[in-house]
Amino acid sequence: MPARYNAVMVKLMSHGVCFLLLLFSLSGCGRRQPVGPESRLKGAVEIGRSVEGRPIECLELGTGPDSTLIIATIHGNENAGTPLVHELADRFRRNPNLLAGRKLLIVPVANPDGYAADKRFNVNGVDLNRNFPASNRQDNDRYGSALSEPESQALKALLDRAKPTRIVSIHQPLVCLDYDGPGEAIARHMGRYCELPVQQIGSRPGSLGSHAGVDLGIPIITMELRRDDEKLPFRDLWRAYGPALAASVVFPEAVPATFFDSQWLVPVVTAGVLIALSVVAQFVRGRRRRGSTLQ
Repeated sequence: MPARYNAVMVKLMSHGVCFLLLLFSLSGCGRRQPVGPESRLKGAVEIGRSVEGRPIECLELGTGPDSTLIIATIHGNENAGTPLVHELADRFRRNPNLLAGRKLLIVPVANPDGYAADKRFNVNGVDLNRNFPASNRQDNDRYGSALSEPESQALKALLDRAKPTRIVSIHQPLVCLDYDGPGEAIARHMGRYCELPVQQIGSRPGSLGSHAGVDLGIPIITMELRRDDEKLPFRDLWRAYGPALAASVVFPEAVPATFFDSQWLVPVVTAGVLIALSVVAQFVRGRRRRGSTLQ
């Protein structure tokens, strides 16, 4: 009896070690951040070019009338939003039924030259989020004149063509959900899925929020992440903000479970059950062999 018991315990321990290794590897799963400024979003089409000739791209998913435009990295050194929208696109691709009656438009890098240089402005030294033809705009060297920059021209053309129901622009580092125009209800809905407080900062001169939200009446949320969030492990970044981004798309409905980063538990639990069943089966077969030998 002790020998048989020890043999079973060795098998259980060896399978347990394998299970723990599997758990460890899968618990860190999730897509890594895109590497480098030339990262591309699969299926995106070019909507313009930057000053230095880099493509500005937009991905469209779904065909419904309720449309959400999400823009990341209009300030090149505020780039935590780019990997977030890559993952958001992937999850909606895997669950196209969630886009029934909806359209999702994603601009992963609105300022590709600034992204490449890790600088706020474009290469002309203009703040692209002060370059829109808003009624409160100011013309100067830092803000340029209205739509003087090719990057803002591309975004304005997209805005006019797509006529989104709502807009989300991802920034850093003010740590809040700001809104312009009639966006408070959307901001509060997003706030249920992240720790960012809803806080109206006020419309900045020539900003996208001023032009789209105040002048055109399109609800626009400025999602202000934390400073250095781009340095987080991607799994932590997604858990912090991914569900809130999804909330903007499915508003006013609740965010489906597929956007919460617990999906890795399914294969882990399944693997654990299979391993346990395998051990039990081996033990039962061993006892049967010994019983047949005694007979």
